[in-house]
Amino acid sequence: METIISRQTSGSDPIDVVELILDDWKGNSISERDKILIEGFVHLEFVSFNNCGIEHIDNFPDLPNLIKLDLSNNKISSGLMNLTHLNELMQISLSGNKIKSFDEISHLSSLENLICMDIERCPIADTPDYTQKIFDAIPQLQILNERDRLGNKVNIYSDEEEEEKQENGGNGEKGQSEEDEGSEEDEEEDQGDVDYAEELGEFSDSEFFDLTGFESFPKKRNREGEATDEVKKR
Repeated sequence: METIISRQTSGSDPIDVVELILDDWKGNSISERDKILIEGFVHLEFVSFNNCGIEHIDNFPDLPNLIKLDLSNNKISSGLMNLTHLNELMQISLSGNKIKSFDEISHLSSLENLICMDIERCPIADTPDYTQKIFDAIPQLQILNERDRLGNKVNIYSDEEEEEKQENGGNGEKGQSEEDEGSEEDEEEDQGDVDYAEELGEFSDSEFFDLTGFESFPKKRNREGEATDEVKKR
């Protein structure tokens, strides 16, 4: 992990680094050494551990300014109580993990600022009425799996990411031909969502992530040869 972080932050003052993309780093847990290293970036607002093979998060760094956390596509089944010190956290992705317990999810209810979560492709998502149960367990949550509490779709992706998502077949749920075929229906549905979003106010498509300072979970990046461009400064 130290090599990845060094590559991304080379030449930058740690106090200026607000984003770390640690996707595809491999390890089943975060070591004490890595924890201390990450905590050195005191103004981090977004960290991504996508597809790292993480099983345990009992040593998760103390990041007082963290707003967004991507833990998708790992092997996490428990230990979410170890994230409850992230007091500023507003958005978390846990999709593609092994979480199956509502008691486990309920640990996140103590995060008062948490308003958006993704838990698709976890065993818990196969449970009947799981969305309502999660909304009940986390009262402050407003968006779950890109849907608000009334079931309306909320676009949490930038235009560029949405286009890439469609090109990739909607994350495997439906191909591009189906997207084209149902474009009229999608347009009507989107219009309904926009109307509702306007009524809801702060959660409209383009405005939602103004709350967090980021448009969405950044797409996977090729860090080879581009790592120095990954650092965003305040």
